[in-house]
Amino acid sequence: MILTLGQVFYYLLPYFSKEQGDEYVFQCPYCMDTGKDNLKFNAKKGILHCFANPEHSKAIYKKIMNNPKIRQYSKVTEYKIVEDNKYLSPMYQQLLTMYIDNCCAKLLDDKELLAYLYQQRGLTPKTVDFMNIGYDHFLNRWIIPNFGYTTKGGMIIFGYESRPKDFSKKGIRRLKDSPSMLASVNRFTKNTEILCIVEGYFDAFALWQHLEEQGQAQKYQIVTPPNGVNSLIKHIDSIDFQKYKKHYLFLDNDLAAQPVKDKILANYPFFTEINLTCGCKDFNEHYMRCIKNTV
Repeated sequence: MILTLGQVFYYLLPYFSKEQGDEYVFQCPYCMDTGKDNLKFNAKKGILHCFANPEHSKAIYKKIMNNPKIRQYSKVTEYKIVEDNKYLSPMYQQLLTMYIDNCCAKLLDDKELLAYLYQQRGLTPKTVDFMNIGYDHFLNRWIIPNFGYTTKGGMIIFGYESRPKDFSKKGIRRLKDSPSMLASVNRFTKNTEILCIVEGYFDAFALWQHLEEQGQAQKYQIVTPPNGVNSLIKHIDSIDFQKYKKHYLFLDNDLAAQPVKDKILANYPFFTEINLTCGCKDFNEHYMRCIKNTV
């Protein structure tokens, strides 16, 4: 049985390198070749081949065929990013969604990883499910979906970031060619009244969870800059400020964030700055130390 492009990308999306005519080039997940070109898939022939070790492509084929969800997925026939590289094509968004949903389902089935996530970051399975947080067991990395900021009610995926199991920031990776923009971890609805900007994804996840525990999450839209706090100045104008009754700025308590806070508060004086006085650096730490007292 030949493979389809949809089946291949469902499994190999994190390893994609480039497109060459009818061929799609990947880093082999077994070789982990630095050139990221050992593995190639010919879309016309439906053949996947590892040029370093053909047994690797055979092993991948078996994994695809042994997974009913992947095996039955055959409708994707193209892969393309739009030329201006600011938004992803609907097809690519579909591929990303499939991969992220798969990683989230695997995480929700892994009690050991869920316990570790709760111990280290205080996040519950309910938050994992709501936020589509996932884990790629082959890469041994957390997978965090990136959804672009919008007030149109939907969630538009534009990439993901992955982190090592120990959550080291030095090991953060982002999907190749994903655009730079503000991200939202929850959608805008008719009940949304408050905008809250936080600096990092785990601050955003913990804040939503805390608000949900207080029965207040539906009033908030939580936004974060995936490309770092300095990118917030560049992208903050994409926010539709008139949609909200209140605007909160809740960045980290460190030297890197201070110039960004000063500039935003000077240019957008309607923001209310939130500062932690307990010594915690960010909300995720504050949630665990001062709210949950789990550290």
